[in-house]
Amino acid sequence: MYRFKYILVLIFCSGIVLISKAQNATDSSRFKAFDSAAKARRATDTALNRQLEKDLNRTDLAPRKETKKFIPVQRNGKDQMIDDSLFRYYGEAADKNMLAKNYDSAIYYYGKQLGKNHDPAPVYFNRANAESFLNKFELAVKDFDSCLQYDSAVTNAYLSQGYIYMKMNKVSEALESYSKALKTTNDSSVKSNTYLSLANAYLNIGKLAEAENDFTNAIKYNAGNWQGWFQRAAVRRRLTKDKLALTDINKANSLKPNDPDVLLLKGVTLFELGSYKEAITSLNASLKIRKFDDGYFFRGSARLRLGQDSLAREDFNKILASNKKHIGALNGRAEANFKLKHYTLALKDNTSIIELAPNTGEAYANRAYIYTVMKDIDKACKDWHKAKDLGVPKADEALQKVCGGK
Repeated sequence: MYRFKYILVLIFCSGIVLISKAQNATDSSRFKAFDSAAKARRATDTALNRQLEKDLNRTDLAPRKETKKFIPVQRNGKDQMIDDSLFRYYGEAADKNMLAKNYDSAIYYYGKQLGKNHDPAPVYFNRANAESFLNKFELAVKDFDSCLQYDSAVTNAYLSQGYIYMKMNKVSEALESYSKALKTTNDSSVKSNTYLSLANAYLNIGKLAEAENDFTNAIKYNAGNWQGWFQRAAVRRRLTKDKLALTDINKANSLKPNDPDVLLLKGVTLFELGSYKEAITSLNASLKIRKFDDGYFFRGSARLRLGQDSLAREDFNKILASNKKHIGALNGRAEANFKLKHYTLALKDNTSIIELAPNTGEAYANRAYIYTVMKDIDKACKDWHKAKDLGVPKADEALQKVCGGK
């Protein structure tokens, strides 16, 4: 019986990982919520991208008023005065519509500014921003290109263009735009944020080493950039550099105290390092600020490791109250119920997992062991055979001991 108990513990403890991977869900032990962040937010929620979203017309990075390539046409004074007046009028109208979020009207007035014998670079730049708000990405890319033809040193044009390429899933083009942006500025803060965008673009295509390197560059140019520390920690965790990740997380936490995502990542990393009590402390702090499934999942998992089975079950119940298909939570609650000797409830949770993911061998193995404990050998043997067919380690051994090899 001791050996079978060992099998159960092995299966349940690994089930959180294996079952989650089978579903490609956010409850994976490597914490998919951080793994997929680059797809969920611009290029993951960088300080640069938030700034661009709030104010795409930053004067510090916008085109110069006079660009070297623009040569005004020589015209008589009256005609030029008319052009100057119309240029200002259309510009003011466009800017007002931008502030009012009337982007179609803004695009119209920016278009009217063109051809008025004034530098078109800022006009193309502004129109591209308006087009990006309407998800007219192809047009925005063309207008940024037109802007850069007149002034190839417009940092924000490259940055905004990189963002648009990410939205279009053109990562190679985004990487090129971000790389060009780096060559146009000596501002350490801008360089730091640009490296963040580069790193997140690499994350999007799974190039973790390159992402780690660019997050390091972001920190190099601005050691106070908490996003750089935080995101490098997330990458290092994925690279199983958990101790280095924890160092980065602590630095991010010192720069951005009480951020729920930082506290969550710290809790997850401590959990994976086996520091369950410390993990729970960090997860408690995160959940106090914001309630979310990942916090409950990892706190429940840590409580299971510490034998706090009733508390663990409460955490998994909180997840399942709103998401009955959360396989990681079902697996965790099944383990908690088994350890609390609520065998029927444990059977029910494993059956739910099998219904959601029929090829999950660990769920069959867990259910087989519960049947074995309940002395329902026929059902146990049926599940052990299924577990064996699905490649579960130790299933052969269980078939020999429980079912006599049949």
